[in-house]
Amino acid sequence: MLMALPPVIILPISYFVFKEKVGWQAIVGTLLAIIGVAILFLA
Repeated sequence: MLMALPPVIILPISYFVFKEKVGWQAIVGTLLAIIGVAILFLA
């Protein structure tokens, strides 16, 4: 699961600290990364 953590950590930092706009593509990509790693570990 550690491979899926960087997007989860970076998105809030870029939104709150750097005041960058986080698009829906970034959120969907993060969710896909987490789901993909979860499938790898559960299969």
